Amino acid sequence: MAICTTCDADMELGVSCTLRVYEDFVDGVARRRIANGSRQPCGDCGTPPRGLHHPGCDLERCPACGRRALTCGCAAA
Repeated sequence: MAICTTCDADMELGVSCTLRVYEDFVDGVARRRIANGSRQPCGDCGTPPRGLHHPGCDLERCPACGRRALTCGCAAA
C-alpha cells in the first residue's frame, strides 16, 4: 500500500489526488494543479489520465513554471 499523505488515497489503486490547488508558492499566488496529460496512468504515482498527480510524484509539473514540481523551487520552503 502506498498512501498519499495529502488525500489519504491508496495510490496503488490508480486514483487521482483530491488536492486541486497549491497555495505555497514563494510569490504568494495560489495555482490550480496540472493534470496528468498522458493517455496512460502515471508511471510514478498511478494517477489516471486527466487525474491530478499525488504531491511528491516525480512526473508532476509545476503550475507556476512547468518544470518538475519536485525540483523547480517555486514552492515556499
